Amino acid sequence: MKIFEQALEKKFQLEHVPAEALQQQYSSPDPLQKTFAALMLGYTQGGEIKGAQETAKKYGIRLTSVGDYAARVRGKSAGTAA
Repeated sequence: MKIFEQALEKKFQLEHVPAEALQQQYSSPDPLQKTFAALMLGYTQGGEIKGAQETAKKYGIRLTSVGDYAARVRGKSAGTAA
């Protein structure tokens, strides 16, 4: 979060969601809600994405750092400011 606060020069408010609420969301019949709940639950358990480099290479995706992504977001938001 700090990386984006610095890049965008603004403060963000962090929202804590209890794991129980995410588990409840995971039981949703909505596949999108279930997917987001699964991602967030994985994060709460320290889930690591293994094989990311190989998967990215297989699909032609260039991985970037969070800092580089934040800088790109800043550039886009600066370009859209009127």
